[in-house]
Amino acid sequence: MNFKHLAIFLIYSFLSFEGLASTKLSVLWWNIGYNHYSLPINDYSKKTNLEETLERHDWSRYDVVALGEYIEGTLPKETLDKLKRHFKWSKIIKYNNAYDKSIYILSKYDFTYVADTIDWVNPNWTLKEVSRYRKSAKFFYGSTKTFKRKYFRLKLTKDGFENNLIFYH
Repeated sequence: MNFKHLAIFLIYSFLSFEGLASTKLSVLWWNIGYNHYSLPINDYSKKTNLEETLERHDWSRYDVVALGEYIEGTLPKETLDKLKRHFKWSKIIKYNNAYDKSIYILSKYDFTYVADTIDWVNPNWTLKEVSRYRKSAKFFYGSTKTFKRKYFRLKLTKDGFENNLIFYH
């Protein structure tokens, strides 16, 4: 199996009243965008490698799953229905209009989210400094499009502790 785009994060949130209390939040981020892993297993199979892996995976160990680079139709309804049996709440959040890419969030806990844009320039710079930076970036990278990207902040409560997760692609 190719887990090149698979990342698992354990997020710990702490709250202190009478000593230190904590809760563990298990999060999986997986870019499932269309690639060779999304192709049929063999000429005789109707399932893809990705579907087969998702159907056999142990989803009970995660509180939140973020399927990055999600494009409508990447997964059939049957596979999505199996995922939804483990996660009560879900939301598709679009982040790329050019390619219709989204992040598909599945969670065991109700959540709210905020989508915003982050700009990778120093907020304390003058307009002249920002202009100089963007020109140098364009020279070195050919474009400045990647310096303004969307990010998502999910807020959820587990065991009485508020958790904030930031997803950036």
